[in-house]
Amino acid sequence: ISSGAKPSSASGSISLALGNTLIPAQKVSGFPIPPIHVGDGEIRVSIGQGKARVESIRLGRMDRDTDDIRGTAGGDVSLGQSVDVSQLNVAVKLKVSESILNSFFILGGLLGPKQPDGSFAFKLTGPISSPQLTPAAGSP
Repeated sequence: ISSGAKPSSASGSISLALGNTLIPAQKVSGFPIPPIHVGDGEIRVSIGQGKARVESIRLGRMDRDTDDIRGTAGGDVSLGQSVDVSQLNVAVKLKVSESILNSFFILGGLLGPKQPDGSFAFKLTGPISSPQLTPAAGSP
């Protein structure tokens, strides 16, 4: 999107591949963050007609315990006059390692109840500037 252009007029696609990604341990606003490892991933988004379609977001592999964050997402974003008022409608399934959950004890409460497979399933809706997280239907 060029400077001054409205997101709702954008068109194109985004395709990103991740390989063996490691975010080193650090502190953010005084909170220690442990190292975060994600073996691989992909992001594919198509943009047009006022929507960004999240065709595929995958971080790590759900069956691989060596990835600290494993997840998938899909849905769309209705693009507004500016990015912050664009509306999310994205379903997410996320598994987080115990070391991450232990470091961010509040995270489990924010993500809702765990699914039988140990993942969290939720929808992100509302404006990008203040998204609402709702446990997915069928969550225990």
